[in-house]
Amino acid sequence: MAWEREFGSWTLDREMMRGITAERARDIMAECMYAVHGPHFAQTKQHMGVPYDDAAIRRSVQGTLRLAFKTCKGDYDNPTRESLERVLDHLGRKALAWGAADALVRRHRAQLARVISRLPE
Repeated sequence: MAWEREFGSWTLDREMMRGITAERARDIMAECMYAVHGPHFAQTKQHMGVPYDDAAIRRSVQGTLRLAFKTCKGDYDNPTRESLERVLDHLGRKALAWGAADALVRRHRAQLARVISRLPE
């Protein structure tokens, strides 16, 4: 059964930029994914008859992000600026493939790129 994909929205908060580390940048990326893709994860889980509470959705987001790091030859537990950049590119392509609007992907990618740009090279 196919259904219309629902996407949320996310906006970078200035407070998120304080004391930025690679780990914090990864976590901000996860928050963006949760806000944007969480509704679809919940809908899919509900359709499958499995728990779709906040914790379950966050686990799915974390699993998706871990897989993205692995696909991009990065380390989720020890992210670097370079691995975060690769993951951001990868997830942008995935979001488009999942049906997210180009403008939505561009906006979120630009916000996350701002976060990553604050990390040392």
